[in-house]
Amino acid sequence: MAQQRQGSSTKSTSSQQPLMKADYSKTTEEIYLGLARDHIERTGTLEILNAVQHDPKSTSNLVRPSWVPRWDYFVDTPVLGLYTSDHFASANRSAIITAPLNDDPNTLIVRGTLISRIVSHTKLLTSSDFDLSLPSTDTLGPESSLIQDLWTSNPVASTWLASGLAHRYEEGHEYPQIPAPLAGSSFAVISKASRLDDAYLRSWVFGKAMGEVDSFDFKADSGAYWDRLFWGTLGNPKRPVENRTSSNEEVRWKRYRDCAAEVCNQRKFFFTRKGFFGAGPGALKENDWVAVLLGSDAPFVIREADPDARDPTVGEVPQDTKFHLVGECYLDGLMQGQAVRGKEIKRNIILV
Repeated sequence: MAQQRQGSSTKSTSSQQPLMKADYSKTTEEIYLGLARDHIERTGTLEILNAVQHDPKSTSNLVRPSWVPRWDYFVDTPVLGLYTSDHFASANRSAIITAPLNDDPNTLIVRGTLISRIVSHTKLLTSSDFDLSLPSTDTLGPESSLIQDLWTSNPVASTWLASGLAHRYEEGHEYPQIPAPLAGSSFAVISKASRLDDAYLRSWVFGKAMGEVDSFDFKADSGAYWDRLFWGTLGNPKRPVENRTSSNEEVRWKRYRDCAAEVCNQRKFFFTRKGFFGAGPGALKENDWVAVLLGSDAPFVIREADPDARDPTVGEVPQDTKFHLVGECYLDGLMQGQAVRGKEIKRNIILV
């Protein structure tokens, strides 16, 4: 045994109190609840809510309390917010928490704003939906039945065509901005309107622009994917031949495919009443709300806990309405604080 260092204590560490002590009287649910509350109090943020995942194959069986992450349940889809991204900041202010009535530990009251209701959505998406495998022996153009089949089977193409976005794009429509009353005072900075096609393609990869590791380039990679989807291996005739036949073309469309396949797996693409679109949890359904909560880095899909109490499509939502947290989402035009910039958020969102 090494000689005891001079001046050091020879007192046994066995008598020291442990830093943590197991409490076997608590249930798993109580431990998860305590962890969530402790994290919110220590960090002053709601980033832990990004880890909430419900069964994507069910729109009704949400675990209660819905806002508490279940660490023994995992859906094979990446978590957004601070966990996997450094560019999301939908409401990067400190969270404002209000103590619930009767000190109910299952209730979380946070400050936030309701953005828009979900009016339609796709089926539950899977990674394989985004593949564009085509025979390498033939040159296939838009007149090919194989290419036309993609327009109904591939969610990027089918949603673009079936939703009417293609027609709106041809008419020159742009992607909507946050309306002035929601954005705040006349001094609030309103983001420049986006091209409808850019916002659409950006939404399928959750706003990814550049990749330090995978060399992802949104403009080049999304363009290559789009051209293959609608023009096949022939390529878009509006582009120079050397670009269409470049060896990098296959690398580019596959990079976009891989990114969309990863982030959209077990999620749904949706549209809101105000014309926004994005992607959210598989458990979302029509009449759910997109909300921005102070202290969060991504918007959330939330659902009125008692939808039978009133007609959800009529009138203002009462202040005492309780909500279930369905999960985080991506909504183009809301990811850099546009919904809260220059505005005092006064509404409490009651999560149960």
